[in-house]
Amino acid sequence: MENGPSGGRDDSLDYLIDYQGRKCPVDTQNPWVTLRGEHAGNNYQRGSIVYPIGDTGKNPGYHHLAGHIVLSTLNTWIANFCGFEIGVSAISLADLIQKTGDKVGITLNDSNRQRIIGEISGNRKQVEAMLDEFIKQKIPEAVREEKSLSIILSRETTEYKSGIICDSLENVGEMLRAYEQGVAPKSNATQQQQLGDIEDVYGTEGVAFASSSGEGDNLSQFVEDMIAQIKASGGNWNHAYDCDEQGCFLKTNVTVKQRSDKFVLGIGAPRVGNEPEIQLAEAMGAERALIGKGEEYHLSTVGNTNWVGIDLEEILGGVLSAEQITKLAQISGGDIKEEYNHPYVVRIDNFPVILSIKLGQRGNYDSKTIRVGNKLFYESKKEGSDGEKHGNTYLYFSVKPGNDQPIVNPQLKDGFTSVQKKLSNAIQEKLSA
Repeated sequence: MENGPSGGRDDSLDYLIDYQGRKCPVDTQNPWVTLRGEHAGNNYQRGSIVYPIGDTGKNPGYHHLAGHIVLSTLNTWIANFCGFEIGVSAISLADLIQKTGDKVGITLNDSNRQRIIGEISGNRKQVEAMLDEFIKQKIPEAVREEKSLSIILSRETTEYKSGIICDSLENVGEMLRAYEQGVAPKSNATQQQQLGDIEDVYGTEGVAFASSSGEGDNLSQFVEDMIAQIKASGGNWNHAYDCDEQGCFLKTNVTVKQRSDKFVLGIGAPRVGNEPEIQLAEAMGAERALIGKGEEYHLSTVGNTNWVGIDLEEILGGVLSAEQITKLAQISGGDIKEEYNHPYVVRIDNFPVILSIKLGQRGNYDSKTIRVGNKLFYESKKEGSDGEKHGNTYLYFSVKPGNDQPIVNPQLKDGFTSVQKKLSNAIQEKLSA
């Protein structure tokens, strides 16, 4: 079981070699089971068998916290240590058998302990059956048995856009020249903030000196040089200006990306985000690129409880396949942690989209979504441990293009919008009173 950068392994050893060559003891006789996909990768999904890493005082990758444990899969060429919250994201296999074994016909005692643990650790089907029982115990019976789950009380829709659509690189240049001329009121917000900071330290003379360094033809020439660089790049260019430029480009990120036969210009700055970009598009009568749509539904609780619940199969059964619904439920329930560069893509009406559905509550960082089959449950709480009142409990669903790129083509935008409406209508129809 020895692991190291060389890729060697010896199953007779009871330690792993970390990235710095240190020997870290592993308790191979006491396997644990992951309850949630808290970490990316197939080795850390719900139901994965992992092993405790002994406390060397220098465990890499995670520091010890109260109520947490450091675990690692042995199915890796390089030691990979991850932290898990005991009873929330991981449980020892022995405890899992003790709590749920009777439900699936398994008995654990001192005489058969190691044999049973060894057999179960290699049987994913039995592990999953016990996990189902364990998860059910976390949800009140009144919620589990209730036939009518949550309904929609109110709804908010959001459209996400990023970047200004330009027909040509000449059009990009026109936008930047207009931006330099001040058509976007927020374009100078960062500069004004910096001048205020300078005045606090150096007074009005300092402000006068700093202001003069970015005036006149210097800034105009700077913009023309930027436009020349963008044209020379062919249409894929970006630069993050720090304090090397004054005026409206102080600490500003400028990007240009070619999408099909269009170019997307992005402008962002500290404190104001993409507000200057929005104002520039409005002033120039230009359209910004669509990157996604989202809807948030305020949900009722189930019966007289403080829980909310939805059935994804009932809601989306007419839109997604059974396999797609199950995968979506696993992701939404936290069984699988999506990798950032590998989001879940579904094809609806031959149009690929990235689909995300989750339950939550504003201000509540303690509760986690629980999956039982294709049903999702979430415990709402009136206030946190600090006494702060929590907000509404909601279902949030978002859709993005399957390639996760801005939409600039009108036909693609129509197709994307059609898919989003289809999903939205299904949710509203099934969750209406």
